[in-house]
Amino acid sequence: MKISVIILSLLCSAAAFAGKSIAFTTVPDKSLLTPQKALTGLQIRPENTDKCKFYRISMQIKATHPGEISSRIAVGKKSSWENICVPDTEWNTVYRYVSPGEAWTYKASVKNKAFSFCVRDIKVEELDDNDLTANLLPHLDNCGWHSVWSKLKAKTELVKSDDSPFGRNIFSAEINANTGYPATLAIPAVPGCTLVLEIWVKGEPDDVWNATVSRRGTKKLPLKAEWRRYEIKYKISPKTAPGTESLVFWKQKNKKKLTCTIAQIKAYYEKDLFPTKVGKSK
Repeated sequence: MKISVIILSLLCSAAAFAGKSIAFTTVPDKSLLTPQKALTGLQIRPENTDKCKFYRISMQIKATHPGEISSRIAVGKKSSWENICVPDTEWNTVYRYVSPGEAWTYKASVKNKAFSFCVRDIKVEELDDNDLTANLLPHLDNCGWHSVWSKLKAKTELVKSDDSPFGRNIFSAEINANTGYPATLAIPAVPGCTLVLEIWVKGEPDDVWNATVSRRGTKKLPLKAEWRRYEIKYKISPKTAPGTESLVFWKQKNKKKLTCTIAQIKAYYEKDLFPTKVGKSK
């Protein structure tokens, strides 16, 4: 196992192993969970987490019909909410990240009681550099898209495309003046390291959108009428505490209806910023 001195110093020098699973309990009880059991809510409580580690919660979800599941991470007295977009009635893999810190609880529940879901393959894993340098986002369909920064929601949906380089399912965001903006579920923000975002996007020619890792940095996306690949990087300050942040797409001083479509999106950390030569890894 390799982990950088930067992470060791800021994450309490705890040893980690890639994809190491931890013990956890669920509500309903794990023994009662089956792929055939329909749920309106799920709660996961970890039993032996390390407060110095990032964690990933992953599971497969199959819903009775397309819709949204509300997802909540409670850390101490603070809560973080995200919506899980369920695009169809097939099994879809979803996951969320938890910051280092106090004991936490994960909850997922439906907004409409006529809507229910089944789960399988639930995992709670602590992360190391191998996990952080791999793609941190699930498939585009399952990125947990939601609207932020306004009481009025941006129109976000999964649509079909005839010219996408990555299959027909793409993500579309439509904004107007005074609406919110599309954001993905929280991703780890690792102090002292560089987060890389790869995105295939198109929109109205000459419009410039911004891609922001909340409170960590902003980059510009000059859109074109055809699909275009961007690679942008965010240097996470080594002086900030480790956490999880949302990735937000927005337009400065927007006064008209605009549409941006995304065909593929990836987020990962540069491997060369997890040095072993600076000191000993554990």
